[in-house]
Amino acid sequence: MGFKDLWDQRFLQNLASQFRVVIFDNRGMGETTLGDTHKNSSIVQFANDTAGLMDALGFKKASVLGWSMGGFIAQELVLNHPDKVDRLILYATSCGGKEAVFPGPDVHMLFPKEWIKQVPNYADYFPMTNESTPASNVERQWNAIMNWGGACNRIQSITQPTLVIGGKSDSLTLPPNFVLLTERIPGSWLIQINGAGRGLMYQYPDALSQSVLLFLSLMGEG
Repeated sequence: MGFKDLWDQRFLQNLASQFRVVIFDNRGMGETTLGDTHKNSSIVQFANDTAGLMDALGFKKASVLGWSMGGFIAQELVLNHPDKVDRLILYATSCGGKEAVFPGPDVHMLFPKEWIKQVPNYADYFPMTNESTPASNVERQWNAIMNWGGACNRIQSITQPTLVIGGKSDSLTLPPNFVLLTERIPGSWLIQINGAGRGLMYQYPDALSQSVLLFLSLMGEG
């Protein structure tokens, strides 16, 4: 539910050494306009937007990586536009709905407590962004998350090679969610990084990118 500038540059550069990488803002966020919609935004709408962007860029098919809310969108994209997804990477996300495992009150959004103690300058790991968006559009994003019914009972139909990856110390999207995704998506991989939280790509960008690149290389060209 953030801006495209929040992706870690080290992680992106590692991926871009072998693949063309495209990142973008959701409708109404950052440098992307809200458009002419008069309804509340939804996860399905964002997935359809992604499919439309791929068409506009001339991409018939792509490997898709979704982080957090982006993972919800990626699931709807592969379920509603399966011909557009070659390989699927779900990072720090869940299949939503009533079957998702929700956190308790002691939530640290990005980094585990133990890692923060070891890294006094932890705030420097989080990139700055010059992007902004109206509060009403941020609320639209949040409402889209809260109103998403989830995909836990539909992801069994995913046939694309899938990698589920996250930090073992993620206190917001709890690791049991990663296990649930892997159990439901046939033949999917599960990688959990010790000592990492929701901000895995800031803490350990090389480990994350190496895992993603290994998966993509072993799952064939795309």
